[in-house]
Amino acid sequence: MYYKTAMEERRIIAAALVCLIALGVVVRLWPFDMPYSWDEASYLSLAEGIVKHGEYGWIDGLRLEGQRAPLLPFLLAIPVMLGGIGLAGMFVPAVSLLSLAVLYFFLRNRGREFALFAVAALSVSVVNLFMSQRVLAENLVCLLLLLDTFVFVNALKDKRWLVPFAALVGLTFLAHYDAIAGILPLPFYMLWRERKNLLSLFVNRWVWLSVAAFVLVLAPWMMYSASSYGSLIGAAAVHGYRVSIRLMTPAFLLNVAAVAGFMVPFVALGLRRIDDDLIKTTVMVAAGYVLLHGVLLPPIRYLTSLAGMFAILTAFGVTGWKWKGAKLTFVLLAAGSLFIGTYYMAAVANPSAADDWLIGGLEVTHHDVSSYQEYREAAGLLTGEGSVITSMPSIAHVYTGKDVLLMPENMSELQELADRTGSKYVYLHESPTLPDWVRRLPLIYNGQWVKIYGVSG
Repeated sequence: MYYKTAMEERRIIAAALVCLIALGVVVRLWPFDMPYSWDEASYLSLAEGIVKHGEYGWIDGLRLEGQRAPLLPFLLAIPVMLGGIGLAGMFVPAVSLLSLAVLYFFLRNRGREFALFAVAALSVSVVNLFMSQRVLAENLVCLLLLLDTFVFVNALKDKRWLVPFAALVGLTFLAHYDAIAGILPLPFYMLWRERKNLLSLFVNRWVWLSVAAFVLVLAPWMMYSASSYGSLIGAAAVHGYRVSIRLMTPAFLLNVAAVAGFMVPFVALGLRRIDDDLIKTTVMVAAGYVLLHGVLLPPIRYLTSLAGMFAILTAFGVTGWKWKGAKLTFVLLAAGSLFIGTYYMAAVANPSAADDWLIGGLEVTHHDVSSYQEYREAAGLLTGEGSVITSMPSIAHVYTGKDVLLMPENMSELQELADRTGSKYVYLHESPTLPDWVRRLPLIYNGQWVKIYGVSG
């Protein structure tokens, strides 16, 4: 009788996990139509520049963003070429769904229940849900970190796996430069495991083939970086010039917990018994990533790439917890996370209902959202001839479809640019970095209306 009851309970839990996963998939594919941020517009404009100009870094004639990690723009160029920017918006949801599939595929050998808990945790994660419809690199890095982890675990048993691991590490770096932080501990772990056979490791052909694979993947980027920025890592150096060493604060660790969300207690339980290579590797990737961001890179958004690592540790914790109510508690918390994530996405898609708030370590302010909504609405007003003079070229290009001219240094240059190009529109984003002369722009210039958004005339 007890055995039958336990079997029924497992079936109910499994059915609940499948339902959560299915709902997570639906939310990822739901057309929320959230306004683009500056970074999203940049990635889309870069992809369009690759298709139209055949060169990386172009935003409608302006070579402004070539220092960004290039993998996402080049991947986005495929749907842009096939169906335009609208189709490109479906790329990241597809990547997010692929992460769920990869997670299940590699974890099923540990048991169907373990795999289902991990996939369910990732599918309802607030940050993973929200980022699934943002044209940003975080979900791509999440997928690559999962692949890095699973392939590295196989490489510990069979050195031939080092070659695809090295290639994946190169792609992870090209997806987001700081993502390499999660991978850095892994070679040292392998050296420690092979400490009694270091000589045989260093003469192993698969080790040197993996080095060659890593260099081969990065070679095009290094050549581009050298020609455009003066050194083999010039693009990454330019992109990260604001990075500075600082102390990790308790508030940062709280934000890490916010990113993990409902998974925190299960992750904590999982960390109490790190007893196999998968869990050890997962912990090292997460720890390396958190430490780098805590010491060097403040933005919490980048930590959302660790949702996959947290999901693995969550499954490890919940399935190993002896408390009988652990699995039911997981299901209830997961359902709450799914509701919060869905509500969050709907609110951001409706900026009039949004205000300053913080959920899951992702700060989305009324200013961020409403400004981009204004750009989208303003695009319909910019119907005249001539280019758009702007301080935010990628946003203006994506939403207006017009030629873009970068805001000049002073008023006289602005007048000269407008005369030379026939531009009738100045398209601005409210920012504390805008100079005073921009804030005093006349509403009428040379008999033509100058449209000013986000800046008081």
